[in-house]
Amino acid sequence: MYHLFNKIQSTEGNYITLKSGRNSIEALVDSGTIVSIINEKMAHDLKLTIERPSYREKIAIFSANGTKMAVVRIADMRLYFASLVILPKVRVCSNLQHSILLGLDISKANSVILDYKSGILTSNNDLVRIPLHS
Repeated sequence: MYHLFNKIQSTEGNYITLKSGRNSIEALVDSGTIVSIINEKMAHDLKLTIERPSYREKIAIFSANGTKMAVVRIADMRLYFASLVILPKVRVCSNLQHSILLGLDISKANSVILDYKSGILTSNNDLVRIPLHS
């Protein structure tokens, strides 16, 4: 019974493992997030280039429970989706609980499809396939 539960669990997650430089990151794929967000501590740990947001980039972000997210900076990232390299600009939040939330901005730009039945994220017309996990 325990083994069966673990198999079911493995296809029900919303997380993927990405690389940023030599670091592995557990990223939450969040279709309810318009822009991608990284935790401030993670941004510093990854030694990302962090800058002040421009006037156009200053938008209010709220969590699912209505809490305002404290966007403190903007960071350029280099993320590795298996063999695909993407270069997103992410918001840096001081009160984000997850390491990184991958939002609709990255999903749309990379033609991401989430197949929860098989537990696979595909990107760029099936060029990249990444297993989802919890």
